Amino acid sequence: MPRSAFAAILSHPGVSPKQGEIELSISPTHARLAHHTVRTGDTKKVAVLIGGDAPQIRYESASWDRLARHLKLISDIPRTEICISTSPRTGRQVEEKILTQLQKYQVRTSRFIEYGRGDRESVESILENTFAVIVTADSVSMISDAVALGLSVFAVHDENIASQRVDNFLQKLSHKKLISIINLRATPPGDPLDTSKIVPFDVCWSDELWKELAERIPLASSSDAVNK
Repeated sequence: MPRSAFAAILSHPGVSPKQGEIELSISPTHARLAHHTVRTGDTKKVAVLIGGDAPQIRYESASWDRLARHLKLISDIPRTEICISTSPRTGRQVEEKILTQLQKYQVRTSRFIEYGRGDRESVESILENTFAVIVTADSVSMISDAVALGLSVFAVHDENIASQRVDNFLQKLSHKKLISIINLRATPPGDPLDTSKIVPFDVCWSDELWKELAERIPLASSSDAVNK
């Protein structure tokens, strides 16, 4: 079907939009800004969402060691609790490797949701009352969920993501200050939860999209509709 048959064409944020296309700010998600609440009190909840291997994305065992070392820095921050969740792409073998590394570095966690073992919980439920979210950079969908909820998001990168689409996605969000990218092979940041350079969404992503669609596709006036 020719492109002229469509009133509007949406472009994935990891792909350079062609002329006339509307570039989405994040990957489409059911997560909505108004649905999120932040826990009040002294304890800061940090959610860690772990993806896994995919086409052009391959993790090595050392990747999980570096991730565990980074989480240890967060675990040592007073009054901070860490909730970790794996995903369908993680796999049981990787879950066991991660558990081993967490024990090795004595990372304190409040929960470890293991998808490969049969644990099930929605991302929105996991992110409820969170102060910040750490997501492995391979997961465009989980990063989008966290950004859509208006959270401070850290995408952890291990320099092994050869996917240009994913890299473009990360760089665009970072440029907009919606996320902070952490290279696990670089010198650890002084404050692993420094949110000062992140400016979370303050409007729902879908509201912004509908606003732009309305400008691109003017609706007929009510009088025109009646006459027809």
